[in-house]
Amino acid sequence: MRFLGFIFVVVLILAVVGYSRDWFSVSTSQAGGKSDVTLEVNSKKLSDDTKAAADGVGDLSAKAADAVKSLGNKAASAGSELEGTLTAVDLAARDLELNDGAKTHDVHVPSAVRIMRASESVGFEALRPAIRVKLSYSGAGDRRALTRIDILP
Repeated sequence: MRFLGFIFVVVLILAVVGYSRDWFSVSTSQAGGKSDVTLEVNSKKLSDDTKAAADGVGDLSAKAADAVKSLGNKAASAGSELEGTLTAVDLAARDLELNDGAKTHDVHVPSAVRIMRASESVGFEALRPAIRVKLSYSGAGDRRALTRIDILP
């Protein structure tokens, strides 16, 4: 029953909007004891309005996409962080495997990257599986570079 009520409301809204936009018109005439009701559809007006609405939605979508890209570029250029638990550490290759709870990341750690624990600099050997870390990056896109690793308490 609710579904039929919903359909009725949608049809009613379309009828009101369509009539006000001149998509159709209704006329009546009486002759010889008969009443005739005529419904005329202005397909050109309907087509023009549909095209204008599609163009408007396309413009809004493009503006929204540009705004999201702009926000993403600002965040990426300002730096980004990744926090999670180390699942594997390769001391010889200076590689880490980090699980952030949703995904596992393979990370190479260049020798210039600072590794910090409680505001003190430590060596790569301080990194072990099962500890929580926060990786800090600078740059954007393909030019992101690991700059710091913080061992979390």
